[in-house]
Amino acid sequence: MRQKNLLPEEQQGYWVLYWQERKIEQRNQLAWWNVHLVHKCVCLFQNHMPWQMEEEDLFQCGMMGLLEAVEKYDPHRNPYFSTYALPKIYSQMQKGMMQSSGLSRNLFHKMLRYKNCRELLCQRLKRMPTHEEMAEELGLSWHKYQTVYQHLAFCHIALYGLQCPANSPDIEYLVPWEDIWLRCLLRSFLEQMPEEQRDMIQAYYYEEKSLRRISQERKSSRWKTEKCLREALAWLKNNFSIDT
Repeated sequence: MRQKNLLPEEQQGYWVLYWQERKIEQRNQLAWWNVHLVHKCVCLFQNHMPWQMEEEDLFQCGMMGLLEAVEKYDPHRNPYFSTYALPKIYSQMQKGMMQSSGLSRNLFHKMLRYKNCRELLCQRLKRMPTHEEMAEELGLSWHKYQTVYQHLAFCHIALYGLQCPANSPDIEYLVPWEDIWLRCLLRSFLEQMPEEQRDMIQAYYYEEKSLRRISQERKSSRWKTEKCLREALAWLKNNFSIDT
């Protein structure tokens, strides 16, 4: 059986030329011809992005993966370029989302599993699932589910009310095992923070603004904005703990 051409006809000669000369312009052109792979991955990840991340940021992460795929592509080992490139694009997007979320790799993957499970249950039940239903669907004991939920929420600085609107009753946002004292303790630490860092936490977590938007509002570079956020989180980490 005759083997089909595995690369589009207009790209075959260009690939050969790139493998011979390895010029950046050639690499960029090949990436541009395959940019639809990045758009495909962006669509898949759209509903799983951290609120601090914008679609443009996710696209840039995907482009890094695509460029890496073009540079390392070997048609003898991986005849289909798209099959080889997609995992690299996925990987770079996941790294970008992990950095934006502030979660470790382990917790990040737990968060994705949690979100996927919740979406499936919402579709099946036609309503938001209860915590008991989530635990059953995930195959976790009630105690294990509580532990995982707390870890995810605390790493997002969402547990104890950082995402609660100031004018809303706290009780609406509580889950059965949440400690109101710890919520109040965290808020007291926020009041002690330097004003610039406290404003950053307020914009990033309470108001769910992206770093890009905060940078534009402050008329500052994104690098300085990100540095300010890291300093704010470091302050909280050094001064606030459950053992306090």
